[in-house]
Amino acid sequence: MEKDNKMRDHILVSSPVDIEFEMFMLALALNLLNMLLSKRFKTTIEEDIEMLKRDDLTWRKRLAVMYRRESKKILQSNIKLLNILIHILAQL
Repeated sequence: MEKDNKMRDHILVSSPVDIEFEMFMLALALNLLNMLLSKRFKTTIEEDIEMLKRDDLTWRKRLAVMYRRESKKILQSNIKLLNILIHILAQL
């Protein structure tokens, strides 16, 4: 129990001071992630899934495609979370 209290002392929780500024910063992050997703990857997740169905992929290529697919999923998940957060802040 004492350990939990010590850990709680190190957690910084704050509320937004300027909601418009927070939304602006979130929009910048959202644009950055969208640009990263579109510029860094030439294929879609669906194309990666189709590629993984092929039997002629080497194990290195298969792992590379799997890594690329999961990276895209992480980016898309973060984009979705930022959109939710922007929506929540817009309600305030």
